Amino acid sequence: MIDSTGHKSSRKEDRGSRPRSKTRFKKERRGSNDSALFVPEGEKESGSGEDDSRYDSEHDPEYGRPLFSRPGPQIGDDVTTVGWTGGRSLLYINQHGPKNAARHRLEIFAESAEYEDSLPQDQKVSNIHNRYGDDRLTNGAFQYTKRHILAIYGVAWEGAGTGDPAHDLDLINPNRVEKRWPITYVLIAWDVDGTTRKAWEPRQALRARWKQKVADKAIFEAACEAEDRYQEVLSGKRVASSRSPSVGLVRDTTRKYRDMSLGASRSSPTPPRTKKTTPGTKSRFTDSDSDISDLAKKLEEFRLDYCECAGVESFRDLDPTDKADFVKAWRHAKAE
Repeated sequence: MIDSTGHKSSRKEDRGSRPRSKTRFKKERRGSNDSALFVPEGEKESGSGEDDSRYDSEHDPEYGRPLFSRPGPQIGDDVTTVGWTGGRSLLYINQHGPKNAARHRLEIFAESAEYEDSLPQDQKVSNIHNRYGDDRLTNGAFQYTKRHILAIYGVAWEGAGTGDPAHDLDLINPNRVEKRWPITYVLIAWDVDGTTRKAWEPRQALRARWKQKVADKAIFEAACEAEDRYQEVLSGKRVASSRSPSVGLVRDTTRKYRDMSLGASRSSPTPPRTKKTTPGTKSRFTDSDSDISDLAKKLEEFRLDYCECAGVESFRDLDPTDKADFVKAWRHAKAE
């Protein structure tokens, strides 16, 4: 090809002299068949689903945004590691959301690298000395039986990894499990010498006291109830608070087996006395003095749990704002 000056110019030179648009090579995230994409410089990547704000704290003035960050919970995520288990694989019990409406999962990463580097031994749930379900009397019987189980506050297991809570729940659904159950821990409140003590216990601890079929069903229902509470917090239907203790899960089942065990040790129980009311006058009490006593006991347990969450020794140590929050939290818990 001859230009206006009479010189020859090759197509190769013409093509090379044209301005090129720079491209960046980007690898699709897992789940997209790992296909490669070329994204023109200056054009925003669409559909990546990544939140750049998670990298802000790791932004380097010289190198900029990191190419790779630590997997697992990130800074700003509402995740607290509340336990860990050793054995063939190291797993962490992560609490997602506030304490009064949390979901729990067994995951391969803790809330932070610092937690993983200095594992608290009192939170090792695979250590029988951190549990109560394995304690036995000299005759070999369980020291703490079903009558010592006051409540269930959480269920932790290894999820399906899809991000869909329904898939996670299917793994512990008695009607769907076919081959093997995932490792599962249950947060149980025990009556230990008149004091409420919470501990993460393996699934077998509940099976040994409630029988396998009932225990597995209760664990699944408790996990579903916990997921409902967690979703209510996300949607704004429930107040999120780490100071407000949650009401026990599957309370009817817990109460049923506790009463059965207590009933075996009672002799000639006397019927509760009912309040006398005049005809046409509705009593402001529920049904009996025993109901009032149960409510008072629940209030006391709720008060102790609230103080524990607030980091104080007694209710008197709470400031006026915390006491007002306590009243609101108790009204909400009582309504449930």
